Amino acid sequence: MKEQKRLWRNFLKDKGDSMDIKEAIRMLEAKRRLIEKTCKDTIPRKIGVKAVNLTNQNFREGGFNDGGLKPWKRTKRQDDSFYGKKAASKYGPLLSARNHLSRSNEYEVQVDGTKVKVILSNPVSYAAIHNKGGIVESNPRVTPKMRKYFWARYYHLAGIKKKTGKKARKQKEENLPEEALKYKRLALTRKSTLKVKAKIPQRQFIGQSKELDEIVRTTVINELEKIWKK
Repeated sequence: MKEQKRLWRNFLKDKGDSMDIKEAIRMLEAKRRLIEKTCKDTIPRKIGVKAVNLTNQNFREGGFNDGGLKPWKRTKRQDDSFYGKKAASKYGPLLSARNHLSRSNEYEVQVDGTKVKVILSNPVSYAAIHNKGGIVESNPRVTPKMRKYFWARYYHLAGIKKKTGKKARKQKEENLPEEALKYKRLALTRKSTLKVKAKIPQRQFIGQSKELDEIVRTTVINELEKIWKK
């Protein structure tokens, strides 16, 4: 509001001496209509685009920008030697070969009378749990592919390789770490489904931030100043 009053004063100061009252009223009315259109259309759309770009930047940088970058917690696959040089280990948190989550950020402008909202969202079903963090419970079906993965994890944690001799293999099997035993039990389970409960750490990518506030402030000021300079 203070910025708008300042612009009005500057406009009247610049134009007041060079036009009559009727002409000034017509120009002010034209400015009013342009301001209304700008506030309901141009400004919200530009803020929306910039907000999406900021969100995409969060994914690229692996953290949430709020007065500087707040890095996300690293994923297990980034530090787990099981993945080695596999593609999965090369991607940062919330990223993959498809980048389905990071490519789904979008915005919507809602206008209700004089009220205008810019809503930033991500429609992917698992977006909210990553953005806020929390507990996830699921019942995945045990498939041949899943059993193959369990066996692979078991052998990796047990330190058993194809070239491991019978004697060495027996020694390793007699001194298995608990994590290896867990995967062996999963590989041998007769259950058709599993009950999985996992804690998902918060990796916020959408939300209020100092950078977003600055985007809103500078966009509003810049667009209004364009109108007054015409």
